[in-house]
Amino acid sequence: MSTRNEFSLKDAIGEWVKRSPLQRKLNELQIIEAYEKAVGPILYKKTKQITIKGNQLHLHFESAPLRAELFQSRTDLLKAINDQFSQPPILEIVFS
Repeated sequence: MSTRNEFSLKDAIGEWVKRSPLQRKLNELQIIEAYEKAVGPILYKKTKQITIKGNQLHLHFESAPLRAELFQSRTDLLKAINDQFSQPPILEIVFS
């Protein structure tokens, strides 16, 4: 009697994504979405550039007062982002 490896399409695609370079890009998009939820749509639009390098979230602002305000509340912002994940993907926020 032969055994068949049966998987649902969802499971098969999930395994394929985990093994492909797409997983890293999907994680980055989820972190950016979590940042948008944490700061709201207005502050999100004022963020000029968002990049992720390792476990660091790099945020670029043209407005110095806005950058200073977010720098003061960076621990709360970091907690708000990481609370949306089972394991914290971001360990530090870097402002520029």
